[in-house]
Amino acid sequence: MALNKMAENTDDFNLIAGEQDPFSLLLKETIQKMNVGFDKTNEHITKMATNDAKVGITTAQAKAIVDNTAKTGITSSQATQIETNAKKVSVTDVLKGIDDISFSLDKKTNELIIGIVIGKTNLSGRLGVK
Repeated sequence: MALNKMAENTDDFNLIAGEQDPFSLLLKETIQKMNVGFDKTNEHITKMATNDAKVGITTAQAKAIVDNTAKTGITSSQATQIETNAKKVSVTDVLKGIDDISFSLDKKTNELIIGIVIGKTNLSGRLGVK
């Protein structure tokens, strides 16, 4: 919606244009300044209307966003692979059947002595750094 200026060739404007009293001069100058302001306002209205085309995204951009699953988690195939992973071993599975585990340090040799009891069988071993 453009703002309409007061045309400087109208009868109303010409009526005060020839007058030299302070009020007529002030009124004439005010009308001219308002017309300049209307020109600037109309210029911005036009620029804003032109800028409406830049709002939003294109169909291609929207499709690219929807299609982009590379950064949004894992695929169904990856989820299935995790669920069916038979190679996973828990600590509970490893310790099943072990009745006792002991650790001690041989301060003379700096070796770790490990003792494991499974039923009536006693196992022991030493770990050292050579």
